[in-house]
Amino acid sequence: MVYRSPWIVQLKRSRPIQKAHSLLHPDCVVVGGGIAGVVTAYFILRQTSHTILLLEADRVAHGATGHNAGQVVSYFERPLHDIASQFGAPLTLDAYHHLQETWGVLDDIITTAHLRTPVTTFTGYAGYSTYHQLLNQLKTLHLLRDSKTTPENLLLLKESDLHGKIPSLYHPYISLIKHQELLQLLGTGNSQYIAAFPEKKGCTNSSLLTEELVGYLLSTYPERFHLSELTPVKRILVTPTQITLSTPDQIIKTPSLILCTNGYTTYQIDAEPLKPVLQRFHITSTVGYMNGYLDTTLKPPTATQYFTTQNISPIDPYYYLTRRIYEHGRHAHTLLCIGGPEHHLPQDQPYSPHAQYLPNAHHEIDAFIHTTSSYPLIKTTPDFKWHGLMGYTPTMIRLIGPDPHYPNLSYNLGCNGVGILPSIYAGKRLGNYLAGRSLKPSIFDTKFMNNKEF
Repeated sequence: MVYRSPWIVQLKRSRPIQKAHSLLHPDCVVVGGGIAGVVTAYFILRQTSHTILLLEADRVAHGATGHNAGQVVSYFERPLHDIASQFGAPLTLDAYHHLQETWGVLDDIITTAHLRTPVTTFTGYAGYSTYHQLLNQLKTLHLLRDSKTTPENLLLLKESDLHGKIPSLYHPYISLIKHQELLQLLGTGNSQYIAAFPEKKGCTNSSLLTEELVGYLLSTYPERFHLSELTPVKRILVTPTQITLSTPDQIIKTPSLILCTNGYTTYQIDAEPLKPVLQRFHITSTVGYMNGYLDTTLKPPTATQYFTTQNISPIDPYYYLTRRIYEHGRHAHTLLCIGGPEHHLPQDQPYSPHAQYLPNAHHEIDAFIHTTSSYPLIKTTPDFKWHGLMGYTPTMIRLIGPDPHYPNLSYNLGCNGVGILPSIYAGKRLGNYLAGRSLKPSIFDTKFMNNKEF
C-alpha cells in the first residue's frame, strides 16, 4: 500500500529543484507553489510587466494541490441562499457567475500553456437524505431563477410524499424520479437518499496540472519569472511601502506580496505601523482524510457528494467520491477516491502531509463504503491513503484581494468548495488588481473579514 496521494505518485517531474538566490528585489513575491500561487503568477505575468519571485516551502504542487480528491467543482461550502442573506443577492449571484465562468478560464489556460494533463468534465450529483437538505437546495435554485446561468432541477424521489410538503413556490425547480434511478445516479444502494442535484463537475490531477504550468512559466518568462523551492518563509514584515521576507538563506524586499498558502504556514507576520493583518487571525485548519482504490475495469468518470441523515448543518463534513481513469504502471485503471472524515488542527499547529493517518478516519470511510456504496470494485484494503489540509475563513468563503490596511499585501487563500476553480478565479482577479484595473465589489473582498459578526 502507498501511504501518500495518488496525484503525487503520478508526479514524475524531470526538472531539478529551483532555487532563486539572485533576484532579491522582485516587483512582486508570491508565497505558495500550489495551484493558487502558480495561477496567480500566470495572470500577473500576462497582465503586467512585473518580475515575479514565487516561493514554495516544499516543492511545487506538493501541498494541498497534491493532496485532494481530484475534483473540479464550482460550488460553495455554504448554501448560496445563506450567503445571500449575509452579502445580499446581487453580490452573491455575481460570485456564483464568476465561478461558473471560470470553467472557460481553465480551458483558456490549458490552451494557452499547451497543457496535456487531462481535465474531464461530466454531470456529477449531490445526494440528499433529509427534507431540510433538499429545501436548502431549492432555496438556492429559487435565488438563481433570474440568473444568467440556468441550473438543473432537483431530482426528487417520486415514491415519497415529500412533493406535497414542499412549498408550491419551489415546485418549478423539481423533477420527479423513480427510486431505483435515483440510487443508480448516486451509485448507492442505500435507501436513505431521497433527492439528488445534478451539476457540472470535473476531475484532474491538479498536481500534474500545476507542475506543467510552472514549466510553461519558466520557459515563457525566463527573465521575469523566478521560482525558489524548498524555501520556507520564516518572517514577513509589512509596511505601507515595502514588504520584507526572511527565509533561511536570504532577505527579500518587494513592493508587493501575495499570500497563496491557505493560511496554514508557520511564519511570523508583523506590520508597521501596528495594524491588524488578516492572514494570521482568520484561517482555521482542517485535515481531510481520503482513501483510493484501484481496479482494472475501466468505467466513466463521476463525482458525488453524499449528505447523510447525520448531516444536520449545511457546513457539517460530508462524504465525497471521485471515480476517474488513472494511469498506474503500464496500464490504465479506474481509481475510486472516497473522503469525508475531518480533523481540526489546534491554532498554529503545523501540518505535515507525512503525518500519521488517523485510524479512526479509515474506519469511518470503511463504514461509509459498506453502508452507502454499490461499487463492486471497492476492496477491504485501499491502494492509497492520504490526507490534505483545508484552510477556512470564518465566512467559509475564499479571501481574494488586498489587505484593507496594507494594499501592497494581497490574499488568494481560504477554501470554498474544492479549490481549483476558486483559485483560478482569484488569480485572474489579482492579476487585474496588480495591473491597476478597477475591481467591482465582491463577497471575496477582504473588508468582509473585519465584520465583527465573525
